[in-house]
Amino acid sequence: EGAAAMFGEGEGGTGLIPSPTGDGQILFKIAEVFEPAGADASSVPDDAQKSFTSGMSDDLLGQLVAQLQTQYDVRIDQTAITQALTR
Repeated sequence: EGAAAMFGEGEGGTGLIPSPTGDGQILFKIAEVFEPAGADASSVPDDAQKSFTSGMSDDLLGQLVAQLQTQYDVRIDQTAITQALTR
């Protein structure tokens, strides 16, 4: 949550996030934004790129399913699942 708030700000941006212990807050200001040398996609190994892509796909699918489950009445027919898996 805190890291997302910080990375969501641009240079000069400020914000307030909860402390890790939950008993305070951390005030931050983004002093500088830069791209590290060699930070393009070619510097990431192919297997890491595939793993990241797969993880992102799984995450997006999970978010879609969660959203649909909040919008629609979802019931799981365990008998049908069991039958499908045993065939």
